[in-house]
Amino acid sequence: MLRICVGTALIGSGILSSSQDFSNPVANAQNVVGILCGILLLAGLWTPLTSTFAALDESSIALTFSPSLRLAIWLHIFFAVLALSVAMLGPGAWSVDARLFGRRRIDIDRKKIARHPSKV
Repeated sequence: MLRICVGTALIGSGILSSSQDFSNPVANAQNVVGILCGILLLAGLWTPLTSTFAALDESSIALTFSPSLRLAIWLHIFFAVLALSVAMLGPGAWSVDARLFGRRRIDIDRKKIARHPSKV
């Protein structure tokens, strides 16, 4: 759900921002990167890499805004934090990544930790 929400938000933000100003090529490139990352996140393809790029893109958008648009700055910072959380959580069970590379599950042996806490 988080991956789908972030992907949808990135696509929506990129489309809305690109429809406002055509004269700035840097802003247009940032919007295109946001839209592409959103599409890849919706599909669940290369999720850790894609969401890291999305977080960097949203951070760069937040840093290039003028101080008069404070709400927009915080919105892009929020998108960057959400994209980083998707990068750390991974793609999920219903994604292209799960089909291509398989799911990895980490099992924690609590008995081993209780016996040897210094070796963990």
